[in-house]
Amino acid sequence: MKNLDELLHEARRLQQSGRLEEAGDACRELLRRKPNDANVVGLLARIRAGQQRWPEALAQAEKAARIEPGNASFHFQHALALIALDRRTEAREALRRVCKLDLKFPRARSLLAQLSMEACDWRDFDRHEADLVALAPDREAGADPFILLQLSDDPAAHLACARNFIAGALSRFGSAIPAVPFEHSPVESITKIRVGYLSGDFRNHPTTHLIAELIELHDRSQFEVVGLSTGPSDGTPYRERIEKAFDRFVDAVDWQLNEFAQRLAALKLDILVDLSGYTKTSLQPFLSSRPAPVQANYLGYPGTTGADFIDYCIVDSFVVPPAEVGHYSESLVYLPGCYQVSDRKRPVALNAPARADHGLPASGFVFCCLVNAARISPNVFDIWMRLLGAVSGSVLWLLEQSPETSQNLRREAAARRIDGDRLIFAPKLPLAEHLARLPLADLALDTFPYNGHTNTNDLLWMGVPIVTTAGRSFAARAAGSILTAHGF
Repeated sequence: MKNLDELLHEARRLQQSGRLEEAGDACRELLRRKPNDANVVGLLARIRAGQQRWPEALAQAEKAARIEPGNASFHFQHALALIALDRRTEAREALRRVCKLDLKFPRARSLLAQLSMEACDWRDFDRHEADLVALAPDREAGADPFILLQLSDDPAAHLACARNFIAGALSRFGSAIPAVPFEHSPVESITKIRVGYLSGDFRNHPTTHLIAELIELHDRSQFEVVGLSTGPSDGTPYRERIEKAFDRFVDAVDWQLNEFAQRLAALKLDILVDLSGYTKTSLQPFLSSRPAPVQANYLGYPGTTGADFIDYCIVDSFVVPPAEVGHYSESLVYLPGCYQVSDRKRPVALNAPARADHGLPASGFVFCCLVNAARISPNVFDIWMRLLGAVSGSVLWLLEQSPETSQNLRREAAARRIDGDRLIFAPKLPLAEHLARLPLADLALDTFPYNGHTNTNDLLWMGVPIVTTAGRSFAARAAGSILTAHGF
């Protein structure tokens, strides 16, 4: 019989290589023999999280934190499970505990900043920005680069953060990634170039809303197009359309992590385009062994990956002007006009709604910003409130995030001497209905330093003007790129 240390080592090895069911079995055997070992309980919490069995992950993380209340990593696992179960207020409290226990816990600080921004809880906004910018160049920190994009307009910080984040991810997943890069034989004669598009968002999601027609329009005489889906199907028409758009659609959602790179390599792609970058569905570390000879970053992540195994980033001359080229680890491919592809077939509901249908006043100027509330910064909100103060009878139409977010924004408006009732919140609707309501607004106001990307595309498609400001980073220049392509 294996001793406890041997069993724990085996469980960790299985978990790191993605063999989660076996890892869970090893943990249960350990807990049968030593039921209150915090390290084993914490490991089982991570395993259940990896299996997306979130109620079990939460229970195990809470147990580990009770056994060792001073262990920041157990409280962090607790927070992750709460987020997955959409208990975000409790998650913020758990993350605050983590940050008190460990003053330098970059993933916790990143997530606390993100959740606070989602709730428009700006009490510590400046500190969140300062913390993440300060952690960006720290090789051991690994702060979340996607969250930094929403807080800072500093391309140098974005590059440093991305480099350190991918280095940390490669270290965490190392045992599941082939140690030696795949070899790709040069092709002397080829009839078609095989291009793979990798995403966890082939569903009712902005990436699919934008890219579906692009996939359909590939020249099939020169290209074979493969879709690689790492996210579950949502059963919507968007999923059905994107599946049909590809010559071959590979559902990789159940691939084990330790076999992911090998199975990608077996597809013998000539070019792999990653549409996720460091967004929620990222599997970027598993491209480090080069399952395709040419690998590119496009569309889903507006910035550099900092990864030496991503060869190209697809941009335009507005989102990455010459002065900022040095802040990209990739070689840049410049598209003419605008980097952002658009779908001319997007559905729009036929019945045009009236303002009254959406709680808007029949008369008076309607400003709008129908984006994720996490993009709203207090500095930009100051400007918006000055506009409402200057334009009598005007209202600001915002996307409803949560009751807490709405309450916080109305409180912030009142603090700026604007009646909170002049903020009107729009519930989330199916895309066709959402597009149909956009013309009810007179003018869209953009966010900064993370612009509206797909949102800007939708607004202009529906004939709604938008005013933006362009910063230095890709994320802060996307709306300007789209407007420039329209001749504005």
